[in-house]
Amino acid sequence: LAKRASFPPLRGYPSVFPSSRTFSTRRENSELDASSSSYSSWAGEEEDHLPPDKIHLNDLQFHAYHGVLPSEKSLGQKFLINVEMKKKRRNTLSAFDTETSPSEATEEVLKAHDRIEHTVDYAKAFTLIKSIVVSGPQRDLIETVGEDIAWQILRQFASVDEVKVSVEKPHVAIDGDLRSLGISLVRRRRKP
Repeated sequence: LAKRASFPPLRGYPSVFPSSRTFSTRRENSELDASSSSYSSWAGEEEDHLPPDKIHLNDLQFHAYHGVLPSEKSLGQKFLINVEMKKKRRNTLSAFDTETSPSEATEEVLKAHDRIEHTVDYAKAFTLIKSIVVSGPQRDLIETVGEDIAWQILRQFASVDEVKVSVEKPHVAIDGDLRSLGISLVRRRRKP
């Protein structure tokens, strides 16, 4: 480790180095969560609480018939959908040793988890979203379309704990210049 220069903390700002009394007091008072991944990585401690994996489906475009206006219901319009799914972390290695080459044991763990049943099948997720937007019930509000997508993803994919959905309408009957109007929402699975 590089030798750290000893500078006093700036006035009004506590020192964040582990050797400082301010840090020790805060840590003892649990004001800093030593289990957070940012602290754990910095401190070199074991990372037990890695963030969940995220799966993205970006810029899905569908022509559908949702909206309040009669023209939206009869002529339809383009909808842009983005979905981010947070899922349980795969039971693989949480960190790789970059100093050495992967061992045979590491390779075996990776091979064992390199199967579609250990993640969300993107093709099935895309087909589900498309069926909701294009063939599902006609909705007045894009908020309801977003709710439909979020609910069905949580229902269909047991490994997904949280889903963020955005629904945009790029061609809106509004007298003004804009790229799009839309909503975004986040829904979480209830914990048992």
